[in-house]
Amino acid sequence: MSNQLLIPPEIERNQSREIAQPSLWSTVEGDPSFWSSLTENLRARFFPRPQPALQLKSKPIPVADPFYQQPIWVGIYEDFREVFFPRRLPPLQLESHAVAVSNPLERPRDRMSSLISAGVHVLVLAIILAVIFWHPK
Repeated sequence: MSNQLLIPPEIERNQSREIAQPSLWSTVEGDPSFWSSLTENLRARFFPRPQPALQLKSKPIPVADPFYQQPIWVGIYEDFREVFFPRRLPPLQLESHAVAVSNPLERPRDRMSSLISAGVHVLVLAIILAVIFWHPK
């Protein structure tokens, strides 16, 4: 099926293939002019059409109060209990292991890159000072 050539259906010879041309005064199809849009918005603002009453069909989901704060004495009691009577937790099992990596600061820096860096910094500083102190007459 995918290798078949799709051929459009035959169009009768006597059918007109002309497309109606929009007038020069109309804008893009479906896009009203500024003035018609403005008048429609003002009409809707000052003379609103009656809308049917809103009917909610969904039910609220019961959730905990997001603004609930426990009393301060409950927090103080829990902190006191945690300090003097800590909970017994199972021993911590570490699953990670140390991995050997090379230290990038171990090897010395290339002398040429240091000279280039210093030269670029001196050049930028000289340009900044020239712009600040150069006063053409």
